[in-house]
Order: sequence, then structure tokens, then C-alpha cells
Amino acid sequence: MGRRGEGQHSCQRCQSTGDDVEQRGRAVPLGWLCDKDWADAVRIAVAADGSTGWPEEDPDDLTFHEPQPCPDCGAPLTYFITNYGRRIALEADEVPAKTIPSRYQWRLLPTTARNSRYVIRLTAVHFGGIEPLPDTLVRPAHAAVCPAPTARDQVDDERVRDLARARRRLAHPEQDAAG
Repeated sequence: MGRRGEGQHSCQRCQSTGDDVEQRGRAVPLGWLCDKDWADAVRIAVAADGSTGWPEEDPDDLTFHEPQPCPDCGAPLTYFITNYGRRIALEADEVPAKTIPSRYQWRLLPTTARNSRYVIRLTAVHFGGIEPLPDTLVRPAHAAVCPAPTARDQVDDERVRDLARARRRLAHPEQDAAG
């Protein structure tokens, strides 16, 4: 899919060909997309999982930077780059999936250098369409454990959505199996 001619690819959404059609995704290939469709896909993903862009920094600044604190609770944040090139603040410890709403469940995929066993990068990948088993360890987004009242309300809303989704699956298992 996405191939057209010798070595030329077409966008999987709009079928255009050109120099801007590339295979997208840092750790997990997400498909061959043109720049416009990639920007649309990233915008949808950012709205769904709460990741952010990179802050504007001076590329020549080599001074040490303290971890950015959470604006709501003041906890230091550890950011990881996502599969689509944005960043997400994840907690340091993994927890069982059953304790975190699905929107906030992430895993880190290590990337090793070619012909090496050394990890050179960790990429945050959202569990998304694959629901982990309840005891599977996931890395929660900071928003899932932030004690700020606004974050707690969002997490509670996501728990309610997860429960409603589970009830629909139980009530209509034939629709779940069909897709």
C-alpha cells in the first residue's frame, strides 16, 4: 500500500505523489503520508492524548536546564518524544493498566543504534487501539496522577468514558468483534 511505480510512494490518504510523501513515525511506522495529511494526523493525535510541541529554545544554548515543573502541582516533569514527534510528560514509575484511564496509558520503545545493543532513544507510544491486560505495566502521563483539581476532573471524566466503552462492548460483543 502506498507504492506507485519504481521507488515512488503515494500518500495513503490523498493518493498524491511528490517529494513531501514520506514514511512517518519515529519508532513505529505509521504509513506513507504527505506533509499536509501528516500535519492533520498529528493534530488529531495531539487533541486525543494531550501531548505538546517543543518549547522555543536557542539551539546554541548549551547551559544546563532544570526539569520543567508542572504548572499545576510543581512536580518536575520528564518529557519523552512521541512516535509523531511531539512531547509528553510521563511519570517515572510504571503502574498496572487497570489503575490508569486508557487515554493516559503509554509505553516506551527503545531504539538501538544500528549493529549495537545500546539504546540511543526512548520513544513514547500510546497504547491506542490495543487495550492492555489489566496487570500490564504502563507508563502514565503526568496528567493522570497530577493532584491538581482540574487534572483530577479530567481523569475522572476519562474513567467514566472507559466504563461506558466497556459496558457497550459487553452489551454488544458482536460489534466489538467486527471492528
